[in-house]
Amino acid sequence: MYQSFCSASPTNRTLLKSIQTNLTCSCAAGFEGIACGKVCSPGRYGANCTEPCGQCSGQKVCDPFTGICPQGCSTGYVPPHCHQPMSHLIGGVNTSAVTDSSFTGHISLDPMLMAGTGSVHFYELHYKEEQKLVWTPGCLGQLNGSETYDCSVDGLRPNTSYHVRVLLLDTKMEGFSNVGHISVRTEGERQLSDVVVSDITATSLRVSWTSPGPPNGEFFVMYQCEALLGCPSESCEHAKGTLIVRSQTVVLFDLVPFASYLIMVSRDGESETIGATTLTKVPDAVVSDLQTALVTNETAVVRWRPPLVCALLNGPANNFRWQLLPAVPLGALTPVPERSGSTNNMVLMLRDLESLKAYELRVSIVNAVGNSNKWATLLFNTTNTVPDAPRELAVYRLNATTLWTHWKVPAIPRGVIRHYVVTVLDARSERKDVVSPTSVCPAWPDLVCHQVGGLKPHTEYNVVVQAVNDLGDGLGAPSAVKRATEIGVPQAPKNLLLLETHPRSLVIQWQLPDFINADLSHFEVLVTPLRDEAGRPRREEIEVTEEKPVYVHTITKLKPNTTYKIAVRCGWNGQEAYLRSTSTAAE
Repeated sequence: MYQSFCSASPTNRTLLKSIQTNLTCSCAAGFEGIACGKVCSPGRYGANCTEPCGQCSGQKVCDPFTGICPQGCSTGYVPPHCHQPMSHLIGGVNTSAVTDSSFTGHISLDPMLMAGTGSVHFYELHYKEEQKLVWTPGCLGQLNGSETYDCSVDGLRPNTSYHVRVLLLDTKMEGFSNVGHISVRTEGERQLSDVVVSDITATSLRVSWTSPGPPNGEFFVMYQCEALLGCPSESCEHAKGTLIVRSQTVVLFDLVPFASYLIMVSRDGESETIGATTLTKVPDAVVSDLQTALVTNETAVVRWRPPLVCALLNGPANNFRWQLLPAVPLGALTPVPERSGSTNNMVLMLRDLESLKAYELRVSIVNAVGNSNKWATLLFNTTNTVPDAPRELAVYRLNATTLWTHWKVPAIPRGVIRHYVVTVLDARSERKDVVSPTSVCPAWPDLVCHQVGGLKPHTEYNVVVQAVNDLGDGLGAPSAVKRATEIGVPQAPKNLLLLETHPRSLVIQWQLPDFINADLSHFEVLVTPLRDEAGRPRREEIEVTEEKPVYVHTITKLKPNTTYKIAVRCGWNGQEAYLRSTSTAAE
């Protein structure tokens, strides 16, 4: 009875075995569930997945069928299943002598004081202060068959509680670390305690401590900058110093803002260390390389770079503040800004300027505290003979390395357009392409098209287009668009129409969408009989070798006098344009 129950109920019979006690069934090793079709969840293995994995390294996951850890064991456990810890002491070190700066003890390898399995070849004593987390290696020795080994540790602090443990190591110098410890307290009196930091500012802090020694004794205070928190790639090793003081407090001046410091106070060979972080303050830096990328009659594009010395930011930069003023002679009163604002970018486009006018632009850096009172300045003059901006600039097609752009000619060219300059900028580079005004789009004859290739995947670009006329070489007002080389979803084709209807065929036409948002290798035409609209449509793939104003396609193999839903999309994932049409009756 139980044989037929175990073999007939589930569909995965090969994964089952019969257990004759209590008339129950169990899944084979590595499987669970009513039909035994589910592999064990991570961290479990064996029949019915009842066994927990051992102490596996990496993701702590073992093989669901065998329980073996594929990446080996966590340190201190025995492969291949990693359940058993390595040989280790369940006792500790026996202390034989303690002074104000050292202790001596012996390690006993009595089998009654050991647990675990596997061969060990070395011992290592570790110690740490009672309140600390990190263990410090003390003495290391090789096991030679003896039952006891002596060990001494020097350089400890007086009147301090320490935890002491012993690890047994294999030939890879690895061992089981979850062992017991003993507590040892050194003798004597500490010369330093209770070191604290207070009154922290961006450039100073106070260090205080207590000491039972003579009030006029000398203390050495050393400090070292460990890291600039806002500039992790820059070193601050130069920001350090040593002071000799006779009081139990000192103020450290001229520190670097928003930096982590390590401070050590020492006296008579004893020392205490503490860390501290200075605060931020408004930046002392200005942007670098402030310049115009282009200037026209009514527009200017300005760009800049981060400051040359990151440390002078005095903390992470949040954004940039700018002011635009009319330029005045040197020594004249500073005029009121005509406009101002803030930006997160290092490119600024100023529009609606007056032609033939001198301007001054100021840029300052803002961090979490506020904006700097130091400004980078730039003087520039607008023109009055260059063309207006190209109209309706757009990126209509793209892939991982190319952007397809198009635009309309300027409304006011102020002459005959000789060519266009297309500037492509990302965060680190800039390139310029010269485009003929005859580079019209095959799909849109009233637009100029340009393909920008050789780009980096998953990167945001600013594309700026300017016209140059026959009155000079000055660049016209810019049009700009921002786009990343990230594939999106194509819009539906436009103006899908039915041209002809026949008993066994239909002729349709459509146009490209305004934004393809991806590359275009083919169109898909989906043909579904209306009575079977919920079923699988017939799919026809139409290769795209060029962009055209209109695409025409004949759908064949239809049934007479049948209504169809016809859908067209760009590629396999585009949005659909669709219509319904009925084939004519057979003649």
